[in-house]
Amino acid sequence: MRHPQRILGSVFCLSLLVACGQDRAHRPESEASSALTQAMAQGRIELTGGLLDLRAPVAGQVRALAVHLGQNVRQGQLLLQLDTQAARLEVAMAEEQLARMQAKLAILQADLPHLQQDRQRRAEAAQTGLGSADEAEQATAHWQKAQAQITLAQSDIELARTQLEQSRYHLAQRRIVAPVDGHILQIHTQVGDWIDGAGTRPLMVLQPQRPLIVMAEVNEAFIDRLHVGQAAEIDPDDAPASLHYEARVQYIGEMLVKGHLSEDPQMAHAFTCQLRLLPHPGQPAPHIGQIVTVKFL
Repeated sequence: MRHPQRILGSVFCLSLLVACGQDRAHRPESEASSALTQAMAQGRIELTGGLLDLRAPVAGQVRALAVHLGQNVRQGQLLLQLDTQAARLEVAMAEEQLARMQAKLAILQADLPHLQQDRQRRAEAAQTGLGSADEAEQATAHWQKAQAQITLAQSDIELARTQLEQSRYHLAQRRIVAPVDGHILQIHTQVGDWIDGAGTRPLMVLQPQRPLIVMAEVNEAFIDRLHVGQAAEIDPDDAPASLHYEARVQYIGEMLVKGHLSEDPQMAHAFTCQLRLLPHPGQPAPHIGQIVTVKFL
């Protein structure tokens, strides 16, 4: 019969051998994964071209909000309506002014053939001695004056048309529309607010439908390991460890800039690197401004 202490010692040694075997089994996979990582960096998810701050180009009171937070909008869609009463009156006055100018021109043009006929008749009469030269000269002067008035009226009509276009433009400026397809992220006004028109604050913030990118800050010691088109793994700092996104390097900075994403003194200055996020079907969408860890592969 075996001694109990010898039996326990044999079991303990066997356990150590099994553990060592398991450690060797996992070590190559870990070392291989580490070898694939060329460099690491901190980054922030951003939008290509950035967000759009929508401002009012003219002063006015907000009469209607046509959208809500989180709404998707199409280019040209009405977002906000300012008061239009004064602008509509301006358009009406410009239209009336144009109509008067056009009516005046029509009268002058209708009289011109009669003045031309009278000029010719008096000129022929003066040549045959049946009329005076003074009458012929007066008829010519009346015809020339009518022509000058027509030219002036035509110029006035062009000016009136320009004023009407300007008035209609001012009216259109009171309609704030989506410049591109996008998503309403923020609304900073409400019905009844007075907008000064100076553009001191945005009325809304629009996220255009553009690709997301990652702007990473890379330590200068690693910059030579990177190249355009290189694959990378993006790990959001505030997401489960199992969540990863794929990306490709689009641009590598050529000068050191001030770092903002890391408290490491070595990252006080770093190179910027822009990466394009690849499609991620079945995964939650990344958020603009999200801090991520970038593993260059």
